[in-house]
Amino acid sequence: MLKQCDMTTQASCVLETISKNDWQTVQAISNQTGLSNENCEFLLTQFEIAGFVAKQGNSYMRTA
Repeated sequence: MLKQCDMTTQASCVLETISKNDWQTVQAISNQTGLSNENCEFLLTQFEIAGFVAKQGNSYMRTA
């Protein structure tokens, strides 16, 4: 993922932060990355559409 030219540094950071084993809330991801909840939510929605994460309620888990 980090090698894709069209992914921003922020997006790469958020994607690498998301666990493949545990569900994480937007707030937890925001705290880990230092980005706002809104920024994280926006990136997570894009990742969900692309199939990189799964969403369950307000929690996310990495799938790819």
